[in-house]
Amino acid sequence: MTRTLFPAFIPAVFAAIMLSFFVSPANGQARLNPARPDLSDVLNDQRTDGKSGEEWAIVLGKALFWDIQAGSDGVACASCHFNAGADIRLTNQLSPGAKDVTAGNNGDNRFGSDRSDTRTVGGGDMPSGASAGPNYTLRENDFPLYQIQQANNRNSRVVTSTNDVVSSTAAYDMEFIGVSDLDGSETCSPANDDIFHVGGLPSRQAARRNSQTIINSVFNRRSNWDGSAANMFNGVGKHGMRDINGDPNKRLIIQEGSQPELGFVSIADASLASQAVGPVVDDIEMSCNGRTLAHVGRKLMGDLVRPLMHQEVSDNDSVFSGLVYFNNMGLAVTYTYEELIKRAFKPKYWNATGYWRVQNGQLNSATSDTGFTQTEHNFSLFWGVAIMAYESTLISNQSEFDQMVSDGTLTVRDIRTGRPFGCTANADVDELLLRGCKIFFQRRDPNSTPVGGGCNVCHGGKDTFSNAQNLANATVGPLVQNRTVLDRAGTTPGISDTGFMNTGIRPTFTDLKLGATDPYGNPLSYAQQYKNVLVAMRGGMGRQQAINANIVDPELATAVENFQHFNLGRNATTADSKVTVAGAIKSPTLRNVALTPPYSSSGMFATLRQMIQYYNRATNRRNINFSGDLDAMGAQCATGDNSGTGLDGERTYQELTQSTQSCHSNVQTGLGRLNLLDCELPGNDCNVATDDISALVRFLQSLTDRRVQCDAAPFDHPSLPLSVGHSNSDNNGDGKADDIIFELPAIGQRGYDADSGWCIPNSGDLFASGMQGRVGGPRGTIPE
Repeated sequence: MTRTLFPAFIPAVFAAIMLSFFVSPANGQARLNPARPDLSDVLNDQRTDGKSGEEWAIVLGKALFWDIQAGSDGVACASCHFNAGADIRLTNQLSPGAKDVTAGNNGDNRFGSDRSDTRTVGGGDMPSGASAGPNYTLRENDFPLYQIQQANNRNSRVVTSTNDVVSSTAAYDMEFIGVSDLDGSETCSPANDDIFHVGGLPSRQAARRNSQTIINSVFNRRSNWDGSAANMFNGVGKHGMRDINGDPNKRLIIQEGSQPELGFVSIADASLASQAVGPVVDDIEMSCNGRTLAHVGRKLMGDLVRPLMHQEVSDNDSVFSGLVYFNNMGLAVTYTYEELIKRAFKPKYWNATGYWRVQNGQLNSATSDTGFTQTEHNFSLFWGVAIMAYESTLISNQSEFDQMVSDGTLTVRDIRTGRPFGCTANADVDELLLRGCKIFFQRRDPNSTPVGGGCNVCHGGKDTFSNAQNLANATVGPLVQNRTVLDRAGTTPGISDTGFMNTGIRPTFTDLKLGATDPYGNPLSYAQQYKNVLVAMRGGMGRQQAINANIVDPELATAVENFQHFNLGRNATTADSKVTVAGAIKSPTLRNVALTPPYSSSGMFATLRQMIQYYNRATNRRNINFSGDLDAMGAQCATGDNSGTGLDGERTYQELTQSTQSCHSNVQTGLGRLNLLDCELPGNDCNVATDDISALVRFLQSLTDRRVQCDAAPFDHPSLPLSVGHSNSDNNGDGKADDIIFELPAIGQRGYDADSGWCIPNSGDLFASGMQGRVGGPRGTIPE
C-alpha cells in the first residue's frame, strides 16, 4: 500500500469557525437561517476550558466525521464527502443496481447495461463499450449512463441503459466479530468476494446511491435521497418514532435519579442526526455486517485511541486549534473521545457505572462480554448530535450570485418572493450569467426571451435552491401538496411530499426511493401516510384513530391533527387521489453544484450540461408500448409511461406483472419539454453567447462559494487517506485486494492556495482539467 504525505501547516489568516446556526447578510453573504433543533436537554450547559457544550459537540462531531478509525476498515464519513461535501472519484465507484425491485429482494448483482436487445452496446458493458465490473475506472464516454438515439426525443431508440449507480467506494463485505476495548482493534470475518472482487481477491463495495453534498445539509427537513432520515431524532436510529414504536430495544440508557432507566430523545429539526447514525453501521458503506454504534463507541473510546491519531491536523484548524497533538497527528491526549463526550453532553447520558444490556425492552446489568457501559450504549446519541452540530456549521453563502444580489446588481423574484418570476440586472453583468439567471427564475413560456426554464419550481428561492428546505422563523409550508402529473392521455391529479418528486430518470421500479417502506413496513412518504388516513376515515374510522393508526412522523401527525398546512384541494380530500411518490427523490441544493459531479441520485451525468439536456427533453421517462422496446416497461402496463406504478400510484411490481393496466406517470407537469436552445443538437445555428444550455451552466457556476472550492474555514479539515481503486495484489496478507491510497492533505482556516492544485475547478464536469487533482489525478490552478 502506497501513501503520499504532505505538510499539515498552513498559515492562519482566515475567519474562525461559525459557531452560530445564523449567518447575517453582510459583505455579499446571503441570509441563510436554518431551523435550529432544541438541544437544551442533551448538550452540557456548563462551560469547560472556555467552550460551551455546543462548541465541544462541534469539536467531537468534526473529529468523528473525518476519523478513519470510525469505519471497520478505514472508511470515514468524509471518505464519501471530501469534495465540496461530495465525491468525485472515478475508480471502484460503480454499484450494480442494489435497489432494483424488478431483480428481487436483493436487487441486481450484475454490472453493466441491462439488456443487449435493440441496443448498440452489449449486455454487461458500459456505454463506452468497456466491460463493466468492480474496480472499474469510469471514462468520459460512459456518460450519460442512459443514452438514446435522438438526444432531444425521450422516446427515440435506446442506445444503452443500465440500473448501475455511480456512487462511492465503501467497506469490504465482512461479518463483524468483535472489538478490543483497549486498543480499538476490530475483528471481522474474511472478506466475501461474490460481487466485488479484483483478480479473485475481495475488493471494496460501492454504495447504493450517489453521495449527496453535506454542505448546507442543515437545511434538510428530511435527509437522504428518499427522505428516510427522519426530521425527529430519537437518539438511537434514523427513523424517528418508527424505531421507537417498532423496536423496544432501540432505547437510550438515561440516569437522572439513583438508577438508570430506558428512554429516548425527541429532537425536532434534527434530520442530520438521524442521517448520521445510518452509514457508520451500514454493511456496505462503513461497517462490517452486525456492528452496532455501541461497538463503535467501545472501539473509539479504547485506552490507546486518540481522535484522528492516524491523520494530520493543522495547528490552525478552525475547530481543533489549540487541541492538536504535538506532532500534528490527531488531537492531544487530553481530548479522548470519552472526554469530549463528557464536555459536550449532560451527565445523565454517561454517568452511570457498570455494564448494561437491553433485551426484550428491559434493562439488565451485564458484564463487559455481554453488555456495554452507558457511554458505549448511548454512543448513537453522541454520534448523531455531534455530527449534526458540526455539519450545521457548513453553510455556504458567499457565492458570486450572493454578492450580486446583496449589492443590488441582480434583482430576483422567485416562487417565494412573488410574481412575476424573473431575474433583472441593475448594472453590468456577465451576459451569459444574466441569460442563465433569467432562464432559471422565469416561468416556462415559449414566448419569453430567453425561454423560461422554471427551474425554481423545484429549486425554489435564493437561499438553498431546494424546496425540501427547513428554514427558521418561516411559515411552515405544506408537508403534502397537490401535484398534477403527466400522462399520455393528459394529466392526472395526485398528491406528493413537498420537496420530493419523480423526475423520470429511470423506470420507477429500478429504485422506489420515497415510494419504499421503512424496516417496520411503514411508508416513507408523508403523502402515502396522509392518504391512508383518508382511506381509513372513509371506511368509518374516526379522525384521531385514523391518524394514530397510519401516521408515524410526529410533524405530519401534528399538522393533520390540527388541520394545518393541508389545503390540498378537492381531489385530495377524497381517498381517490393518485399518490405520486414512487421513484421520487429529495430536491437537492444547487449551491456549489459545479463542484460536485457526477449528478443525480444514480450519478448518471458527468456534466451539468448533460443534466440540463435531460431536463430539456422532458427527462428520460418513456411511453409504454409493446413494440419490443422492453426498457419502456416499468412493469406489464398497457398505457402510461415507465415512471408510474399503476392508476393510483401504489401498485407493487408483483401486482403489475400479474395484470395489465395503466401505469400513469408520476412525473409532474412542470417537467415537460423546456425548449431551450442547445447548440449541440443538429441543425441549431447558434454559439455560446446564445446557447441557453451554456447560459444555465454559467448561472449554476455562479452559486459556488470560494471557501468551499478551496476548503477554507469552516470547510477546512484534517488529512484524509482515500481509496482510489485496488491493485491486483495482497501484499499485506489480509485476504483482500490492496487499496491504492492517495492522501488529501490537511488544511487550516485559510484554505488551499489557488495555484496549489487542491482547489476544485468550478467546471461542472467530472472530467475537466484538475477535477481529479485531489484524488491523484493531474492538478491545476483556478482563477484568483
